[in-house]
Amino acid sequence: DEDALDVVASTWAVDAPQEAIGEIAALPDPELRDQLMQAALAGLADDDPQLAWTEAAQMSDPEYVEDVRSMALETLAATDPRTAIALAETAGSTEAMLGGIARGWADSDLPAARKWLAEMPDRELAGRLAEEISDYDEDE
Repeated sequence: DEDALDVVASTWAVDAPQEAIGEIAALPDPELRDQLMQAALAGLADDDPQLAWTEAAQMSDPEYVEDVRSMALETLAATDPRTAIALAETAGSTEAMLGGIARGWADSDLPAARKWLAEMPDRELAGRLAEEISDYDEDE
């Protein structure tokens, strides 16, 4: 069952990240390797977003890479939004990545996240990202 494998990969990555990443990277089937690497790194993104970001480059599916990097940026932005922004810029600052930053930053400092969006040059993108965090509450 694929879901069970994903849970195992995610848990393994949190418990022993280097071992899990190394073993998954050595799998011969590229689809299975990407699927399990995505699950592993998604699990790791909360604990070590920098490692999840870096290791995402191993995956061949660009959607998986972007998905993991968005999750990593969301975690990182909650405590270090400027580093998250700088990382996103190194990979093209996709909307998914910037959305991760907006959500993570809004979780920890909603006014600052809104200010960042208000200063974003691409007003259409800023509007879509602002919509993503529109239900966040400043009192939480």
